[in-house]
Amino acid sequence: MDRCDTIKVKPWGKDQGEYVEINAEDYDPKVHNLHKGEVVPELEPEPVVETDPMPANPDDLVAPPPEQVANEEVVAASAEKPVPKPRAAKSRRKKKGAK
Repeated sequence: MDRCDTIKVKPWGKDQGEYVEINAEDYDPKVHNLHKGEVVPELEPEPVVETDPMPANPDDLVAPPPEQVANEEVVAASAEKPVPKPRAAKSRRKKKGAK
């Protein structure tokens, strides 16, 4: 199990005690004030996720063939299931003459 670095900051509410412990990655110097003697640990930078770049020219975009689009519509339509109608509640009244 991974451990998360924490830091102590000054409380922002009156019933929070002497300090509040937060995740170091959640520390924002614009929002939080460090508790006496606390230092913000060095955090590993967030990994950069590479994405496919958009083509420079919008004319370079290629539409999928019509049969693929039609097939996707059929699959999407078949995934939608009808919602069953609610059943009427049974009456709990006693019938006349029943014991």
